[in-house]
Amino acid sequence: EIATSGNNVYVAWFDDIEGNFEILYRRSTDGGVNFGSTINLSNNDEESVRPIIAASGNNVYVVWTDGQPSGFGNNEVFYRRSIDGGATFGPTINLSNNEGRTAGVSIAAHENNVYVVWGDESAGPSEILYRRSTDIGSNFGPTINLSNNEGFSNGPEIAVYENNVHVIWSDSTLGNSEIFYRKST
Repeated sequence: EIATSGNNVYVAWFDDIEGNFEILYRRSTDGGVNFGSTINLSNNDEESVRPIIAASGNNVYVVWTDGQPSGFGNNEVFYRRSIDGGATFGPTINLSNNEGRTAGVSIAAHENNVYVVWGDESAGPSEILYRRSTDIGSNFGPTINLSNNEGFSNGPEIAVYENNVHVIWSDSTLGNSEIFYRKST
């Protein structure tokens, strides 16, 4: 995954480090000519996979799915942020924090706002859950169920332009898999 802000380029990926998948990160401050050292953002005993990265101004945000090695059972959406252009990162925060399996996380940022969506099976069929921060990712508001239906909802993607937040996902509520869309202004 890749994000840019100004002349900075931020890259995050997952890789097998000594038998365990971890979230790795590097940044360039010269438009991608040179990259700094690799930072392990997850650094835990669980399988950390599928990072998504967003940047706005001098702030960098990374989310990923973290859980059991098999990929089944209780997975969580973890998050870390940098407010110094990606040089250092704050502590890991569990954004989903529930007993269900999570998958398909996406993140977007604009100015002081950070938006995160993910698929979640904690209450039965997979739903699309959403949280936002209005203070550069320091604190997040309550979890909101965007899909809230009987179908299987997964694969969310989020995009933001100024104050407009757009979310799409795949949903089987109408029988066949369809693409659903919601917008916040």
